[in-house]
Amino acid sequence: MERPQIIGRREAEALGLKYYFTGKPCRRAGHVDLRYVENCNCMECTRERANAKYFADPEREHERNKKRYAANPTPNRSAAWQRDHPVESRAHKAKWAKENPESCRAKCRRRRARISGGGGSHTAKEIEVLAERQNHLCAHPWCGKSIRRKRHADHIVPLALGGSNNIANIQLLCPPCNHKKSDKHPVEWAQQNGMLL
Repeated sequence: MERPQIIGRREAEALGLKYYFTGKPCRRAGHVDLRYVENCNCMECTRERANAKYFADPEREHERNKKRYAANPTPNRSAAWQRDHPVESRAHKAKWAKENPESCRAKCRRRRARISGGGGSHTAKEIEVLAERQNHLCAHPWCGKSIRRKRHADHIVPLALGGSNNIANIQLLCPPCNHKKSDKHPVEWAQQNGMLL
């Protein structure tokens, strides 16, 4: 799995991201993992603490979760509500997809990665940051078209060839370049375009 791009906490906070990555081991257990912007905690340490708490007393954790759900019900997300209200559920999902197109596309890419076994994940916010870093231009140097109106998120190493869905394996291309690249390996694609011998 590829490492995420190194970014400091302040920069991640300014960009509105939930996580940041320093590439340095955490103080608690030496994990080299993403950290939460909110509290600087390492994700792996947080998972370990949550698992230890759960396995120490599973019944207590189930009760806490029931109380938390009762205090903050989310009927539009529950499977029972969706089953009992199919029309409203479809309308709610369609409205969300229309209002959040980039999040919807990121969700589809996560599903494709899960099916292919590639793993990894990225958010719509990370795609926006990547677009800014690319100056809203197609990532292929011989193209240089603007991707402000239409863009495709391309897996540099395709999911079909074992690539991951992490933001480090994503580049933004104009639609024609993405269709031409398809599921080719980056070396093969560069050779076809005269960049490598």
